[in-house]
Amino acid sequence: MRGRVLATTYQWRGDYERSLTCEPDETRVSHNILCDNGLTLLTSAIAWSCGEDQNANMGAPMPSAGIYAAPIYGAIGTGTGTPAGHDATLFTENSRGVVTGAGYAAAYYPSPALFSWLFLFPIPATALTISECGVFFQATATPASGQLFNHALISPTITQSTTQIFTLNISISIGNS
Repeated sequence: MRGRVLATTYQWRGDYERSLTCEPDETRVSHNILCDNGLTLLTSAIAWSCGEDQNANMGAPMPSAGIYAAPIYGAIGTGTGTPAGHDATLFTENSRGVVTGAGYAAAYYPSPALFSWLFLFPIPATALTISECGVFFQATATPASGQLFNHALISPTITQSTTQIFTLNISISIGNS
């Protein structure tokens, strides 16, 4: 599995639709680290969804209630450091955004399958110099809640002013590479 982050700021133009259809002010592309807790949750959700119909026949080794990654939140922060697989939080989380778009692309050998999420962050009260981001599974709007799935540095940093909205697009590929 491999991941990519696309971080973008847009000038606010009165509503989200008009703002997002204009040219972005700044864009950054980064690669990310998949983190232990979120990756474990994702694999358990896949295993549960593939075996839940036969759970009773297998002696009920899995929970009877579903294992889901949702709700998921994107998070942005201003911290510095080197993301690692054992990270459970961002270095300095500043804001969370709900998922506003999700999609996938089918695998076609040798191209990998791909899934992605889009997160939208409203205008901040004060300008932010965004240097890191991540996705939290089974989370709430409360900072550091949930299981961190991925952690990425945004370098060079990207500034979100008090007249800009911010989007975060996380793409993860799964395939034979």
